[in-house]
Amino acid sequence: MDRNTLSTLTNDVELMENESSFPENHPTPARQAINELKVFLNYLDSTGRIAVSNADQSERQELLGLLTTLTKITKSISQATYRMYHNASETHQDEEHFEEMSQQALNETPETAPLDALEHTENCDNFENNSEDTEEDSDVDDGSQEESLEEPLLGDNSFKFNFRVDYDPPVRKRLYPKGFRSMQIPVNNCLLRISETACVCLLCMKHLIGKREVFVQHVKGPKHAQAALDGVRLMNLNNFHLAFLNLDANFQAHQVYFQPAQHNTDSVHCRMCRTDVKIRNVAEHILDARHKNMFLRNFRNKPTSFFLMDLQLLCYGIENGSGTNEENSAPDSSERIHDVRPSYDLTNPDSWNFLLPFRYLSQSDHFRKNETSTSVKCNLCDKMILSDRKNLLRHIESKAHMTALGKIRQKNYQYFCQICKVAMKKSGWIRHFDAMKDHTKELKEEKLGEYQCMTCNLIIFGEDSAVKNHPKSMNLFKKERKHELSDFTRTTFASAEQLNKVADSMAIEADMVANCTSVTEAFCKRLETIMNAKLGGTSRCKAYPFGSRVCGLGNESSDLDVFLDVGGMYDGERKQDYESQGRIVKLVSKTLRQHRDDFERIYAIPDARTPIVCFNCRRSRLKCDLSFRHGLSVENTEFVGLCLELQPITQKLILVLKKWFQTNQLKKKIPTYAITIMAIFYMQVNGYLFSVNKLRQLNPAPPILIDGWEAITYTMTTEEMINHITPYPDTLEKLLKDFFVYYLNFNYKEDVSIILLHCVKH
Repeated sequence: MDRNTLSTLTNDVELMENESSFPENHPTPARQAINELKVFLNYLDSTGRIAVSNADQSERQELLGLLTTLTKITKSISQATYRMYHNASETHQDEEHFEEMSQQALNETPETAPLDALEHTENCDNFENNSEDTEEDSDVDDGSQEESLEEPLLGDNSFKFNFRVDYDPPVRKRLYPKGFRSMQIPVNNCLLRISETACVCLLCMKHLIGKREVFVQHVKGPKHAQAALDGVRLMNLNNFHLAFLNLDANFQAHQVYFQPAQHNTDSVHCRMCRTDVKIRNVAEHILDARHKNMFLRNFRNKPTSFFLMDLQLLCYGIENGSGTNEENSAPDSSERIHDVRPSYDLTNPDSWNFLLPFRYLSQSDHFRKNETSTSVKCNLCDKMILSDRKNLLRHIESKAHMTALGKIRQKNYQYFCQICKVAMKKSGWIRHFDAMKDHTKELKEEKLGEYQCMTCNLIIFGEDSAVKNHPKSMNLFKKERKHELSDFTRTTFASAEQLNKVADSMAIEADMVANCTSVTEAFCKRLETIMNAKLGGTSRCKAYPFGSRVCGLGNESSDLDVFLDVGGMYDGERKQDYESQGRIVKLVSKTLRQHRDDFERIYAIPDARTPIVCFNCRRSRLKCDLSFRHGLSVENTEFVGLCLELQPITQKLILVLKKWFQTNQLKKKIPTYAITIMAIFYMQVNGYLFSVNKLRQLNPAPPILIDGWEAITYTMTTEEMINHITPYPDTLEKLLKDFFVYYLNFNYKEDVSIILLHCVKH
């Protein structure tokens, strides 16, 4: 049989209940495979018998071994438990691997490779019983799942990628979580988590997006199993890990943008820059201006689109000014692994790190050395500086240079002198050294140096041995945190009269925006016209507005959220995979750029959890976020709008809460939609709004199934439903107070609120 036949057997054979009902000439994959097997059996029955009878003793023994292997494979397939409408190759992965059996039979003689000794090395079912990916990893890995690579490469299918991969703990925990590393798959460490809902199969070079079941289905699939037998792919995977293992943690974190190169075994592919990079040049590529600029642009627009972006920033000496933290709780500073390194590289006088401390090394692009002079030029400030550390440091920290540097925020470091046991700010760091010269003469200067702790953002001067104990001195920097109320909170909550005045003003603006349907409809109609003209054919695009502007919780500056259905996508059954969403985003953004008279500032984000296209509409001056998943957000907006109509005071409650969260810097910690759901749930548990189940009882029409969720088909009018609602009897002031008291006493650790049933579950 040729490779096409084997591919048909491996990838395309579907076990269908009514396949026999197809016409005889219907070219189903199974029937094609049957015809090929009949030809093979006819050959075996004639030519094969003659070959065996005419063979000498050694050839006959080898032929008999191969025929015995074929018999066992056939028996294994016939005894497999088939599940209707499941892929046949996936079913066979629960049986002995006939690929491995045949490979071993070809490489070894029957005497050295008895059939009973053949091992089945894939068992992905264990993955579904593992703990969640977010569980804490043990610092000590017993190595039971990952073994050292001892076998030589004997052929394309004999390479086994099972060596131990020891990334730094924060990288290993986030990118290769426990649930992935404990999977009993033929190849370990081939799944790389890049975000909360996406990962990359480094073996198949395929992007996977969705829930855990999507990842499980992939590793249990036939294409992944086939890739595990490809020696070239395995070698590429091996080289991918070798490219990052010896780098620092902040460089390791950048592997979310890389994958193995398809055609160059000595390279990896940077998806962000769309170029292959030699393994030895990965660190240099990450520091390259092009990669850096693309990363910073991505970070500014979506700082949580990939894992470990805060750690990745350290490569450029920049911190995330938003203060976000990917971990639920940070460990105590004394318990963390402290990455302490010298600030200067004294071994290489020609490098910039000899003159610039590591924390400012990313700024070396702004300086130019003059080989014939003892000065360097700052291109940003157009100024010559003496090429010694003190003068360069003073220039970099000067106000003029910081202004020229622009909006990119630099890390705020703490400074500590181990010799004097003194903590200080950046402004006094250089002056301190000038003042302590006499004090340090008695010490051996070669033992002293400046060090940087990447973990604590701490700059330390002292001896190497003393520097390693710096966590014990961290209490010098601890300050009591001050909690101050925002101006909005102080003025709005000063009196009940002022509270009602502010709430009424926000409600009037929100209603005005929501009732301005003509602008929204004209915008959506124009969008549909452009996309229908682009797609042509029978495809009919439909734009559905949703979000705060539509339901009555927005304002003049709110973005307009629109779901664009480009063909049968409302129920979430079509074009939901990563590749399809990426193609749609690129097509739509390209189309919008062809209509510059209508749209501007067009920016595509295909790698987000929900891929979107952001742009501004010139005519309406609206800022729009265009998504392409399904219509669940549209249905949710309709539900929220209904709640506001049934109990009007809910609108003022949510608007005040949103403004309160925003002005007290809590909006980044709790999403706006979560605030809305919290308010609706509070009204539900107190009997002032329906639960979702109650709404279904009042509207018994068959629900709409969207992405596995049942959306209500409303048959009862809003006026009829209001008759079943108890109006809220008290004031907004009382409602807000009771809301805060309720969630103050809520057991966030053990309880969960269920808006479907308006109840709390333990």
